[in-house]
Amino acid sequence: MTISEVEYRDARNLPPSPYRAFVGFGCSFGGKFFGGYARNKRGDDFAKSARNSILRKARRLQGVSFICGPYNSLSPVDSLVYCDPPYANTTQGYQSTKFDSQAFWRTMKQWAESRGNTILVSEYAAPDFAKEVWRKETKIEMRSTNGREVRVEKLFKVS
Repeated sequence: MTISEVEYRDARNLPPSPYRAFVGFGCSFGGKFFGGYARNKRGDDFAKSARNSILRKARRLQGVSFICGPYNSLSPVDSLVYCDPPYANTTQGYQSTKFDSQAFWRTMKQWAESRGNTILVSEYAAPDFAKEVWRKETKIEMRSTNGREVRVEKLFKVS
């Protein structure tokens, strides 16, 4: 599967759909929604890699509901909630909005304390009330000027 740069540009103007989401995230620079058409000197097929990654994970995700939208429009109760907000102190926001990390963390704490939810958040850092439960070093090839910047992805549980 290949998505050309023309198809990538055209998809940006489509109404929301699974195809637009796939192209917008899977074929973009650094996986940022329509953050620029992904390419490298090796000529990797980023659409194919994204497709294969999704298919490997799909079997384990049967019966799971995914919601992509503003966290502050939701009201989960007795749920497992995984959030992947724009990382603080990096290029923030989706589209043209700035993301308020402090308001986000306040809401996550409220959801965990008062609604019986288990809240997991992917971030580089978190407030004291969130406990790091997982970490992994990742190499960010596409965002790095030296070729392989190392970052530590973390998962926090909000209590």
